[in-house]
Amino acid sequence: MNEYGETARYLCRAIDDGRIGVGLNWKGVIAAICAALGRSEGEIGKALLWQDIGYRGNLDAEFLVHGIYDADIPSDEKEAAFEKILEKIREEPYLASMLIMISTEYNMTLELVDYLLHDDKLAPPDLIDNPYAALVTSDLFLESEAVNRFIKNEAGNLSDRTPEVITLAKENWFLNLLDLLRPGSHGSVQPLATAFQAGKGNSSGQNLLYGLVSNGTLPWLMLNRGRILKEKAVIEAFRRKQQADAHERHIRKLYYWLGIANDFVLGMLFLVGSIEFLPNGDEIAGVIMFIIGSAQLVGRSALKIAMNLHLKSSRKRAGLS
Repeated sequence: MNEYGETARYLCRAIDDGRIGVGLNWKGVIAAICAALGRSEGEIGKALLWQDIGYRGNLDAEFLVHGIYDADIPSDEKEAAFEKILEKIREEPYLASMLIMISTEYNMTLELVDYLLHDDKLAPPDLIDNPYAALVTSDLFLESEAVNRFIKNEAGNLSDRTPEVITLAKENWFLNLLDLLRPGSHGSVQPLATAFQAGKGNSSGQNLLYGLVSNGTLPWLMLNRGRILKEKAVIEAFRRKQQADAHERHIRKLYYWLGIANDFVLGMLFLVGSIEFLPNGDEIAGVIMFIIGSAQLVGRSALKIAMNLHLKSSRKRAGLS
């Protein structure tokens, strides 16, 4: 048992070190360790009980560990276990791509994962209750020589995505993403979140970002962002976007002040109309003012609808969707 107990302990440490261990239970973790070490579930379960790191024999219990940060194993054993894990990750295009993305854009990719898991529960099933997904974001895993060889090899196998990326440059959210990938950018992952938000209720749209990751487009883009940002079509798209953004700010400002004016007149009508209902007032005039004021309440929604239509038309004219 001791010949592989320490390795099982180390793998628990590596999985626990991952940034996306949400929903993990011991069953999934033990299954991953079994795959890495070529041992049965019973053997690994007994080894973990012997190690006394938190496993109590309940496979459905939440993966919670303690006292494992002194775990250490020979380098060759660690690399051999990680090689087996990489075979599993290679079978999941999304996870393989995430591994490349994390090695290229660590903070942004982790922010993306955090958004998918926590903000809107939009994470693909590949990420939920998946110990391999946790390992992809584990520093102990990323520092492995086997993992770095895998990343280099997978990155080298990515096909040229220039035509697809240039086509996507007409999408406003994608231009925001490209802007985020500019050298020295301090933006957030919200452009990626926008891609998912836009797809709610639409299966093809909802899977847009998932597809860009799985087919290698986003990892390729992160590796080749310098060249893409110099493409004439992309530069022109950014110019149109800047103009469209400036025009959008003007539209929003216009409707903001129209809304203020509408609310001011609405308030005055109800104020004066209420006074007309006092003794010696003109009740008919008061009723007329209330009717006009009620129409202006409808006008609030009408202004919002008009603004959204105006913005949509403006983006369409700018060639952005």
